[in-house]
Amino acid sequence: MKRFSIPFQILVITLIVSACGAPQSTPTIDPVDLQSTVAAAAFTVLAETQAAIPTATPLPPTATPTNPPAFTGAQPAPAP
Repeated sequence: MKRFSIPFQILVITLIVSACGAPQSTPTIDPVDLQSTVAAAAFTVLAETQAAIPTATPLPPTATPTNPPAFTGAQPAPAP
């Protein structure tokens, strides 16, 4: 009976050790996805650069003095 149990134990230990093998490798990146990501990043950098460039904005209007109100000739009513 010991004959069958030793090979069985070796088989079980072998299966346990092989189950804890090397970690899973990272999946490969699809070249089309990589190209799309690079293009999107490049356009984002380009858009941010264009947004940072100063533009020729017009000067704000300055306050111009206005004429004082015209005298109408009426006198204010006396205080009671």
